[in-house]
Amino acid sequence: MQLLAFRSIIAQTGRGLPLSAAACWPWGLSTKFVRQLTTRQPIVPPTVSFPVTAKPLADGNDIQFHHSVKPHHRQLVLCTGKEPWPRFSELINTYAGKLSQMLAKVETGVIFQVTDLASEPPTEKTLDGPIPTSEEYDLLLFPEHVRIRRLTTDDFLPLVKYLNQTKADPTLLTLMLGQPRVVAADETPDRSDSNTTTPKPHRVDIEPLNRQYVFTCTHGTRDCRCGDIGEPLHTALEREIRLRDQSSHWVAARISHIGGHAYAGNVIHHPAGDWYGLLKPSDAPRLLDSLQQEQIWWGHWRGRLGLTSQDQETLYITETTSKRGLNSPDMSSPKSTNQVPVRLDYVLPNNTVRQVTIQLDPQQKAFPSLMEVSKDHGIDLEAVCGGQCECATCHLQVENLTEYAQHLPLTSEAEEDMLEYTTDRQDNSRLSCQIPVTPALSGIRLRVPGQ
Repeated sequence: MQLLAFRSIIAQTGRGLPLSAAACWPWGLSTKFVRQLTTRQPIVPPTVSFPVTAKPLADGNDIQFHHSVKPHHRQLVLCTGKEPWPRFSELINTYAGKLSQMLAKVETGVIFQVTDLASEPPTEKTLDGPIPTSEEYDLLLFPEHVRIRRLTTDDFLPLVKYLNQTKADPTLLTLMLGQPRVVAADETPDRSDSNTTTPKPHRVDIEPLNRQYVFTCTHGTRDCRCGDIGEPLHTALEREIRLRDQSSHWVAARISHIGGHAYAGNVIHHPAGDWYGLLKPSDAPRLLDSLQQEQIWWGHWRGRLGLTSQDQETLYITETTSKRGLNSPDMSSPKSTNQVPVRLDYVLPNNTVRQVTIQLDPQQKAFPSLMEVSKDHGIDLEAVCGGQCECATCHLQVENLTEYAQHLPLTSEAEEDMLEYTTDRQDNSRLSCQIPVTPALSGIRLRVPGQ
């Protein structure tokens, strides 16, 4: 009844939460909460906003937009043929979990995602079905730009050995994975000799990809913004490819979380390995225009596979300065080099401590929110409202509050209201979306409440 009443009030007043945000809202609403949401405008964090239609700021205060891609040498994508996925992609099934564990041994910088593209032929494995005796999946590997067909868990070790060498070498990959091997056949219960196994040959095929791929993050169960923004963007890209009759040359696919909560919608283009952010569905035609012309849309460019953060920034500044000039609307001013390390100590629910260190310029005009820094570094926060101070799912507890109270903004009435709805509120509880991370917060100790 509360949900129906709330939607009715929204429809009548035109205020409060948009229904797109309501789709991912934790509905535990009191009458007081409904009244508050319909009588005031949503409060935006003091230093960070998340406009869907925004472009990078022209004065360079874009939260490091143009070198925001975590350095990596490869991207490995598991073809599940399934969507939506659970919050963490490694929980899809045993196969994904084992592969994720093995990839943790790779020291050359590999990111791992899943896609809704199917293995060919599709695996019979379902998300909630029984685990078959032997699972085989296809994987896409970039920058090799190949499809690895029928990879089993027995093939994980040679795959990891290959990934531990930095040079992309499809020939070597074929030598390490493509050799025929003999494995035990599945047992057949309906035969009289079901207790015996017959060896059968197994071969992993390595095939070059003959199309270009546009992956859009639509992982709404991991990040609400990715679902709300990424799904319409993916649909628009699919439609644009179809209208241009380019399906034989281009593939638009969904992909699991790639990072960059504030930059949704996020897109990765292969084989170039370029990342784009802050895209909306209406940007689909222009994005495809630039990709088909082998040009980079610098105004939405986040970075590239194979480049360090410094390399990404240098490339952006060099290209935009030489080709567009300093007054170009797509040009951001060079970032200051007067940066200092800021260390944040997180106490996780299992009482282990994780340290996160970021670089900040004390003179910069705007600072990222604690919520965004936390999510970008893999701290498990829901933050379902996207930092609009409309929920309590980015709640943290400041363990050394006495020491750092003077460096924190005062708790607003809106933040107090939202904190009422967390079950484990303490005197030191704060919403991380309301706290800008400044150099003065270095050394702050933050407890992540248990789920």
